[in-house]
Amino acid sequence: MAKVKKTIKELFPNRSEIQDLIKDIIITNVEIIKEDFKVIVTIEEEAWISNNDKENIEESFKNRLKDFNFVFNYNYTLKTYTNEEILEIIKLKINKYIESSFSFVDEIVLDEKDEYSLILPSVVAYQSIASNGLKEDLCNLVGKCTGKNLIITYSEEKASNDFLFNKEIEERIILKDILAKSNEVTKNNKKTSFKYGKKIKNEIIKISEIEMQQGDATVKGEIFQYETKTIKDGRILVIFYVSDGSSSISCKAFLNKDQSDNFLKHVKEGDYALIHGDIVYDTYNKEVSLMLKSLELI
Repeated sequence: MAKVKKTIKELFPNRSEIQDLIKDIIITNVEIIKEDFKVIVTIEEEAWISNNDKENIEESFKNRLKDFNFVFNYNYTLKTYTNEEILEIIKLKINKYIESSFSFVDEIVLDEKDEYSLILPSVVAYQSIASNGLKEDLCNLVGKCTGKNLIITYSEEKASNDFLFNKEIEERIILKDILAKSNEVTKNNKKTSFKYGKKIKNEIIKISEIEMQQGDATVKGEIFQYETKTIKDGRILVIFYVSDGSSSISCKAFLNKDQSDNFLKHVKEGDYALIHGDIVYDTYNKEVSLMLKSLELI
């Protein structure tokens, strides 16, 4: 019989499913009964651990000792969470499952009265959480942490946001025209064929016709105002604008090192591209954006 006390991430440093857990988990005991080919694993359960997390944990153990039968015991100890801790766990969960949440997660508010209210900054943020199946998960999380109900809602977008959005779009269309003239020679050069993501088969629409409730959109136009940022996990955030003459829209993509090297090598300002992505509202920049899923140079 052997006993250990470690964290799950220490035990499985090379399994991405474990390293992607929003927080670490304490394994309070692993008892190996060799004569019975049996392993009893005792885990300190916390409110944020989902059924999917449990499946990944159990699969990790079973893959390591394939000839043994496993018994998993989850010991849940009632713990008092502060509102700050609950909000932090909620943000971690949203960040994990919604890649574009960087644009709104810091503006989320958790309000406690007779029940908890999670107030999202926009209807787009609400739709993102609802469409990813997180709404029920977050309600269950708060219920386990506090014993109270959670109501998820969103604040109405202010009229000033629309003004700022329209003003910025006008400025970027002007900038696009300036960049187009300076890149006139580049546009006429033959470009190397390049594709990112899956083949685009969706119908092309004008950028001026994009509406939030569509969910996604495919547009065609010229790329301008191109920039890159390195984020905390080492990935590269690529941001650029595209104009089709009717309007302009920002596009964003999160790329790993290999993807970014290839993408930045081929995609330049002045290029014309077919672009498909999810429609999101960037509350930081106060604008509608496309989270890039596919791109084809044309």
